[in-house]
Amino acid sequence: MKRFFLSILLAAAGFCLSAQSAQKITELIATEKANYGNASWLIAVQTGLAQDTNTDEETFEILVENDYISQKPSATGERLIPSAEDEIKIKDFASLCLRAYKIKGGLMYRITKSPRYALRELKAMKVVSNDADPNTIVSGKQMIHILNTCGYTMEASK
Repeated sequence: MKRFFLSILLAAAGFCLSAQSAQKITELIATEKANYGNASWLIAVQTGLAQDTNTDEETFEILVENDYISQKPSATGERLIPSAEDEIKIKDFASLCLRAYKIKGGLMYRITKSPRYALRELKAMKVVSNDADPNTIVSGKQMIHILNTCGYTMEASK
């Protein structure tokens, strides 16, 4: 009898965790302008660096520690790390995707690791439209589409 109640309790806990993840995905789909925190959560959960119960801020810090999110030069020449609340451009999300799936990319991406060339690589792979503006703020729906398409493409190439 104890096993029965224990198994019911564990099943209920598992359901609550998957419901939380589904709720987060629903929120992301509705997001018109995604931020680094949203992107970090998707990438960190996808790569196994974090659990789906981690917050956006926690996953952002995990990606910074693991060099997925790099510093950007400011106008004064100092290096700045974006915050979790900063809106993320499609070129920066492309860079995160290439790092998450360990996509080598073309020659210029391998040399520079620049978000510009990361986006060009995703355009060449037909993941992103050729007329996508690199400075466009990515939506939650676009992030999920890009991440899933990268995953399918990499899985098919194995």
